[in-house]
Amino acid sequence: MTDITLAGRYHILKPLGSGGFGHTFLAEDLFLPGHPRCVVKKLQPQSTNPQVLEVARRLFNREAEVLYQLGSTVNRIPRLLAHFEQDQEFYLVQEFIEGHDLSQELTPGKKYPESWVKQFLLDVLEVLSQVHQRHIVHRDIKPANLMRRQSDGRIVLIDFGAVKEVGTLIADNRGETAIGTQIGTRGYMPIEQFRGQPRLSSDVYAVGVVAIQALTGLPPSQMEDFDTGELHWQRHAQVSPTFCAVLEKMVHPDWRQRYPSAIEALQAVQELTTATPSLEPTAPVRAPIAPTVPLATMQTVRPVTPATPAKSPSSRGLPCIAWVFIGLGLLGAAFVGLIVLVALFYEEPADLSTPEPIVKESPPPEPTPDSPTGLFGAIAYNNVDGVYGYGYNFPDRASAEKRAIQECERVSGGKPCEVMVWFQNACGALARDSRNYAGSGWGTTPDVARREALASCQSVGGADCVVVETICTKNQ
Repeated sequence: MTDITLAGRYHILKPLGSGGFGHTFLAEDLFLPGHPRCVVKKLQPQSTNPQVLEVARRLFNREAEVLYQLGSTVNRIPRLLAHFEQDQEFYLVQEFIEGHDLSQELTPGKKYPESWVKQFLLDVLEVLSQVHQRHIVHRDIKPANLMRRQSDGRIVLIDFGAVKEVGTLIADNRGETAIGTQIGTRGYMPIEQFRGQPRLSSDVYAVGVVAIQALTGLPPSQMEDFDTGELHWQRHAQVSPTFCAVLEKMVHPDWRQRYPSAIEALQAVQELTTATPSLEPTAPVRAPIAPTVPLATMQTVRPVTPATPAKSPSSRGLPCIAWVFIGLGLLGAAFVGLIVLVALFYEEPADLSTPEPIVKESPPPEPTPDSPTGLFGAIAYNNVDGVYGYGYNFPDRASAEKRAIQECERVSGGKPCEVMVWFQNACGALARDSRNYAGSGWGTTPDVARREALASCQSVGGADCVVVETICTKNQ
């Protein structure tokens, strides 16, 4: 597909890449002066079923809107210039980033020092934090999707995964639309994403894997334990214990044990860099230098003892023992007075102990009108440790709530959990703050559920509430 013009405007110059989700091309915009270069991405559903195409169209328009908002507000994400449909194929036109992707830097066997990797993390997590603040998951972070911009050397995030779903849609045996291929890249994709439930912490995992790849010079496939999902990398790199702990938390197999989002991961790396002592050389401390005056000229100066004034007869007074008894008497009187004052004015002190974290459940949702049966989901929470669990895509509410409680109590080590929210043919969300104050919400879309959860958390006094979980049923 070269030397053709799409939408009468975008002239294809050459292919840039292709995959299971579509094709990418370098093009030029014939409508603008100088014909500036741009990137065109073609997404084609794997089925021509009219129902599949209709779902693809809605998904494409929705994700294009997300990309437009991101590119317009975040500096290091390519701007969306246009999106259109032509011959049952869907096209995105994005800003062309002059530079190279990190797969050209992270070559096999090449190890980078800890200082380089820390700077890499600061750079990537800074822009990813802005994405996560909007509750958007990239879903396909890997070296090939991290561009080193030629103009300033900064990292640019490209190729967001959600819009790729357009190219994975198929019709199943019942003629219903389904996703045929999971979005993500093996080795950089954690287990929960592989199971179809990507989270913000899934992106944190992928960034951590890329950082470890830079430290070790090894691809993820040579470090991953496929039975446990753990990465065995420490013996291949020399890093400080504190930095090792941050990386281990970023790539923990259990998403509950990771940093919830890039925001927290960025803060952890920033604390490492600010806590690192300065490596600048300092001037040596010199011992005092002895005087070089010749001994013959040095003189010994004797201290002058001041004369002791003679005592006059009038200076005699009471004996010392008398003054001692007088002092003890005054001290005793003061002590008795203090006891009397305390007895008169003492009040019970206010209870200053830390209050128990407050949680607020969402009102039960109404079933979606056009799906009276549908599927149920639920989220359970333990307000002592701040852990949670979920169940989704169950045929009844009781089963979803049971699974959510089981998952939560498994993570909490058997401590009791309670259901915060249940939902049918909808999405549920949980928000909490650093003190484990929590609130929940539900809605017909993930964004609505997140807004409700944040509002609920803030209504119970949450100071720095963030959404830590969003779950949707398949019929949502």
